[in-house]
Amino acid sequence: SGSSSSSSSRIREDWRQRSKAIPPGGSYPAKDKCSKCGLCDSYYVAHVNNACPFLGDGMSRIEALEPLVHGRPRNPLSLDDTYFGVHQELLYARNINPLPGAQWTGIVTTIAIEMLKSGIVEAVVCVQRTPEEVLAAKGVKPTLSPNLNTLALVEAAGVKRLLFCGVGCQVQALRSVEQYLNLDKLYVLGTNCGNLLFTTHIHNIFLYPPFLLYKLFLIMYVICIINIHFNWW
Repeated sequence: SGSSSSSSSRIREDWRQRSKAIPPGGSYPAKDKCSKCGLCDSYYVAHVNNACPFLGDGMSRIEALEPLVHGRPRNPLSLDDTYFGVHQELLYARNINPLPGAQWTGIVTTIAIEMLKSGIVEAVVCVQRTPEEVLAAKGVKPTLSPNLNTLALVEAAGVKRLLFCGVGCQVQALRSVEQYLNLDKLYVLGTNCGNLLFTTHIHNIFLYPPFLLYKLFLIMYVICIINIHFNWW
């Protein structure tokens, strides 16, 4: 739909049977831009040309997806809409009693557990179906994980009410294939982007020469000052 319809790839009706996941060590369609979201690790690779934020029309597809998902596009006159996307209300929250082992205070983990306990959802991706499994997955790290590689498992398990936790590029791909998941309800809990920093890079950062570390932290400091100046946090 929208401006991207002319460049969308047609999908065969038997795509589940004919599509093959990218094998371990194989080359992903987005090459060095790939965030390893997991979409290509199952037969959902058939949709990569239309769903991947780093191919074709890329992240500009959001302009067509947002009205479909939220009922309206972003307000170009709103800085909050521009920075945070379509929303009803912006809230800042933390657990009064932090969850032991959580990266910060455990907000995402707590929400996921409560949605499972209350029966709002049947599973949480990466596919956990009990509060204990969600609790075991606590501790967000500044890295990306291939959460979308569970989509075929979600289908096979017959899950109808799903909570997905993931970063922006994953959510865009998920929304692009949502219609094929046969869900009654999909909830999305977006998390902050890992900015393509994988675990190996985090471990190796302390091996950099001191002057490179100084430049890195100086850049991070400037970004924080700019964000605070414009009240983006």
